[in-house]
Amino acid sequence: DANAEKTKYSTGAGGGSGSGQMKLSLTNIDGADAGAAMVYNNVGNYLFFNVNGTSERLRIDSTGAVTMPAQPCFLARVGSNKLNVTGNGANYTIAYDTEIFDQGGDYASNTFTAPVAGRYQFNATAQVSGFSAANYCVMQLVASNRTISLIYLSAPRTTTTINGSHIVDMDVGDTAYIKLLAEGESSDVVDVYGGATESYFSGALLA
Repeated sequence: DANAEKTKYSTGAGGGSGSGQMKLSLTNIDGADAGAAMVYNNVGNYLFFNVNGTSERLRIDSTGAVTMPAQPCFLARVGSNKLNVTGNGANYTIAYDTEIFDQGGDYASNTFTAPVAGRYQFNATAQVSGFSAANYCVMQLVASNRTISLIYLSAPRTTTTINGSHIVDMDVGDTAYIKLLAEGESSDVVDVYGGATESYFSGALLA
């Protein structure tokens, strides 16, 4: 089989920066590099795995902690106050417009797009204000396969921080974002506060 693979063992600096490394790589039967390897760094005392050439995809350190630098994961916040966004029935996509980190580059325009199929967890908080006559306020996780109400407030009257989290199934290219809806005011008078501590949205691939 021309596509069969075999293992090749080498020592030195291959598969990562620095010296003092032992590398177990996969090659095609004809000797061509298959682009995958397991590397042990005996200076830093950690083991890591490469895929697609020299890109590190998983590391196990001496304590047993596992990190995955390519695992989809993001955190964003509302950068500044968003005024008069709902209250009279308007569906508002919360503008978590300031990224803290975006591992994998899958978050943009307030929306996460799944790069691979799997189970993802999403978490959202929003500090909301401006209620005077609202019947209810609901915050929802809107994903391609399902929409989930994270929290429901009945007759809110004060500034409050609402939050919720959920795991959802996603296919490649599916999207997820957070929606806010309040009903009962004479106009859209409800605000979402932004800043360093008020309103955040995060997500990560679990399995």
